[in-house]
Amino acid sequence: MKKIFATVLLLLLVVGLIGCEQEEEETTPKIGFAISYTSNAFFAALATNLETAVLELGYEFQLAVADGSSATQIQQIENMIAQKVDVIVIMAVDPTSLSDVITRAMDRDIKIINFTTNPGVGDIYMGSDQTLIGNSVVEVANKWINSAFSSAANGSVKVAIMEFKGTPEAVLRSQALRSITNNAKVTLVTTIEVTNTTAAAQAAAENLFLTNPDLNVVLTYNSGMALGVNAYVMAPGSAITNKATFGIFGSDTTTEVLQNIQQSATNLSTIRGATQLGGAMPVIIGKLVAHIESLLSGENINARDISEVIKIDKDNVASFLPAS
Repeated sequence: MKKIFATVLLLLLVVGLIGCEQEEEETTPKIGFAISYTSNAFFAALATNLETAVLELGYEFQLAVADGSSATQIQQIENMIAQKVDVIVIMAVDPTSLSDVITRAMDRDIKIINFTTNPGVGDIYMGSDQTLIGNSVVEVANKWINSAFSSAANGSVKVAIMEFKGTPEAVLRSQALRSITNNAKVTLVTTIEVTNTTAAAQAAAENLFLTNPDLNVVLTYNSGMALGVNAYVMAPGSAITNKATFGIFGSDTTTEVLQNIQQSATNLSTIRGATQLGGAMPVIIGKLVAHIESLLSGENINARDISEVIKIDKDNVASFLPAS
């Protein structure tokens, strides 16, 4: 009987240990990041920094890159639902296509953070007013135009806009860029739609300057596109021979973009300014992580986190650059 009793105790101990181990595994939070694409430098930096922060908390991290396909993104979110992630951060390819899959996720007690795009369903929307972002880019551009062309005649500063209209939010931001025409010095020469990548913007710039070699300013949907235009402008043989009278402006920043803005003070770059949603990258990641932890803990939190839009140019860029 003693042997039988000892055997039963041993079995119970083993089962208990296995149960504890399984419970421990099941209680490790799983965080998913469903991002539209990472070919944009700002988006790539977001993915890398969020993964680092989540792993440092001891959580699991799953990254799903949709490469601009809404159908792919829906399937990726379905996969996260099947894997029972706890929180999904979503940067939507097309927010209008995600309400059903997000509802299915929430029905299974998965928390949703919609970041920069708003499908209209979820636990938190963290972003900003897209019209305000576009208008803020214009404000940064106008500051430079009014300084660099202080004596210019009305209508003499020639501007082009590179738009992106892949989401409803993108349309609003792109449309707001057209408020540059409120500056009497400006003539809007052309507006072109470009795929939202640095490489696409560089290729578009090559064609743009073939027909408009006398442009003074290019406004871009974001700073990834600004980098593409700048790569063309700074290359040998570009149509822009006088770099001092040319400027590029966009939204969102990375360290590379900030460095270019700093270098524009001596015309080693023509990216003169940009806007930043909610501050530097560590601030953005800190807010995302705080929201993730609040959702995991069941706290009642504000369903909307509308960030300020910060305007950056050569005069204040040093305060945004990472410490060397």
